[in-house]
Amino acid sequence: MLGAAQSASWTPPTLGYLFDSDSKSIRPLSGIPGAASLEAGLAVPSKLEQAFISPNRKFALAATKDGEHLLLVTWTGNSANATELDGAPASAEQIAFSGSGSAAAIWNRDARKIQVWKGLPDQPSLFKEIESAELTALAVSDDGDAVAAATEVGLVLAGAGKILGVGSFSGLAFLPGTHDLAAAEQTLDQVSLIRKVDSDADTVQLAGNQDGVSQPIAVAFSSDGRKLIVANLRGQSVLSIDLESRAVIATPCDCEAEGLYRAQGNAVFRLTNGSQDLIALFDGDSGEPRVLSIPVGASR
Repeated sequence: MLGAAQSASWTPPTLGYLFDSDSKSIRPLSGIPGAASLEAGLAVPSKLEQAFISPNRKFALAATKDGEHLLLVTWTGNSANATELDGAPASAEQIAFSGSGSAAAIWNRDARKIQVWKGLPDQPSLFKEIESAELTALAVSDDGDAVAAATEVGLVLAGAGKILGVGSFSGLAFLPGTHDLAAAEQTLDQVSLIRKVDSDADTVQLAGNQDGVSQPIAVAFSSDGRKLIVANLRGQSVLSIDLESRAVIATPCDCEAEGLYRAQGNAVFRLTNGSQDLIALFDGDSGEPRVLSIPVGASR
């Protein structure tokens, strides 16, 4: 007698997550680069007004309309849990995660403070608070000790008051596990690496206008720390800089990049938030770097 055939269920891999400002929900991107779709929002107990997704794609920090503190949102499958981050502000103008996602720097304009949280997401604790006025970009190291901020006076080491650079800085990122900071300056179209920001800082220019830097708005390191990815606004392109050879590869992007949001892979980043007709995805893991488009309305 033939045994009854058993059907096997298959779940596509999760490429990343984004916050959909229209549906006020965190939505997964399923699939792989080149074959991805935007899924329905996760079932979160509270209605979200904003959410910042961790680069490890395991949790988000989110705000609700009437909440007293930010929420720590974690998920498994299509369901999510939300707990208040006691001591955090109700909302944030800027949130920067460390490379591993275990630390976060939260800036609230009204409080004029940067909070640094560690132990995310399993054992969150408020590590320190730093007085800070207006800022336009923020970065925090994995250990939470080093915090860099782009302010009206330039690039500063928050808390220490040490000026790391003068200019209009738009994108900041710490190399995972270090206090080495990548910084993008828009006026001069330059990207630099500042080594050991909290000791004897040493600045090295990685790329400039002649290399394709054109109004950079965001920088991010690959997971292995060997490449620096740069998103250009004016140039509508993405640069991949090999940190050892300093070779630069420019990839055209028919989009207005909003940032670099880490997706599954070594050098795979979402460039847009879904407010445009297509979600742009940079795939730096393929043989030749490419930018792919995912229809916003697509869903499995």
